[in-house]
Amino acid sequence: MKHHLLKYVKPVLVLLLAVLGLCVPLPAGSAEDRPVVLMIARGAAPYDGERSLKVAIDKEANAIIDKLNGLGYIVEVASVDGKDIQAAGSTLKVDKKLADVQVAHYVGVIIPCMTTIYVPQSAVKIVQDMHSRNLPVAAQNGAVVVLDAAGVLKGRNYSTGEDM
Repeated sequence: MKHHLLKYVKPVLVLLLAVLGLCVPLPAGSAEDRPVVLMIARGAAPYDGERSLKVAIDKEANAIIDKLNGLGYIVEVASVDGKDIQAAGSTLKVDKKLADVQVAHYVGVIIPCMTTIYVPQSAVKIVQDMHSRNLPVAAQNGAVVVLDAAGVLKGRNYSTGEDM
């Protein structure tokens, strides 16, 4: 990921949390009582190499997970193959395959950029299903391509990095 994109990570994270309406911590409760947010990880090869994928894991995906966990949410990560995503010593733990996702289990979905333009059709279907149920859907930077493929950006304002 190019250095100029890094200055956008923090503002984008703040915007995403606002979009999801997750600005107020939830009361303490058992793990079973906590709402679950789905994170869709697009694990294809990044356009800018392994170093950019490491940044995506550390500064995007894991940062979002940490923030949501701190606010009382559980985050489950799903990808096409269900395998952990690794780069340069960093790991994004993946909990399940996208094919195994049951939308009714989640309160919303978030898709980090992950420095790739890969758009899994299973992710598109999940976003469409969540959107049809009026659940929050959010994407960071280049991941808006998934929202676009799902048709949920029509008539809406959005932005992404200049090289996306």
